Amino acid sequence: MRTRLFALALVATAWFPRAGFAQARVTFSDTIAPIVYANCVTCHRPGEAAPFPLISYEDVKKRGELVATVTRSRYMPPWHAAHGYGEFADERRLTDAQVTAIGEWVKQGMPQGNPARMPALPRFTDGWHLGTPDLVLEMPVAFTVPASGPDIYRNFAIPTGLTEEKFVRAVEFRPTARKAVHHTLFAYVRSGAMRDFEGKDGKPGFVGLNGLGLGLGIQPNFAPSGGLGG
Repeated sequence: MRTRLFALALVATAWFPRAGFAQARVTFSDTIAPIVYANCVTCHRPGEAAPFPLISYEDVKKRGELVATVTRSRYMPPWHAAHGYGEFADERRLTDAQVTAIGEWVKQGMPQGNPARMPALPRFTDGWHLGTPDLVLEMPVAFTVPASGPDIYRNFAIPTGLTEEKFVRAVEFRPTARKAVHHTLFAYVRSGAMRDFEGKDGKPGFVGLNGLGLGLGIQPNFAPSGGLGG
């Protein structure tokens, strides 16, 4: 009888922590800054596409509630592949523990902690992120995006000048106005295939051909053609 009571007491202790149990203190310097620097400031810094910086403690505290909400919903960091169906290089996805830590930090009032314990700000490459390109293609004329209005879907045909077949290993796109560009799709088509479309409305590029870059391979007028990702 004594043995049974002792075993029951052990189980009760394991499942019901003592009153007053509290979460460990989460600080920006020790916990949140490493997460943000590794996963967010690539875009959330001056000169990049994100709408606001997340570099300093003040930057992140100002947006703390928002950061907790968008990371909890997995809206940020942007990563659409479902977890558990294969591993990807450079996966931009927070762990469950990291998401929980951000939420707990906000609940605790977003303490800064010891500034001396802050990690070093990552070093980023100015200009081309993938190194010096083998080929740089530029639009001959800039396309002006109005200050307001609906999304604009526009196609631009840029001659490559290539005279022989080449393999495309990677593509990096660097718009002049990064905050105005949501995304881009790349494709290749037969030389001169877009000549009849270009500039018909007096502006660079042309509208139409929805899905450009995704379904060109089945359109014989553009062959040889196909998508190059986006």
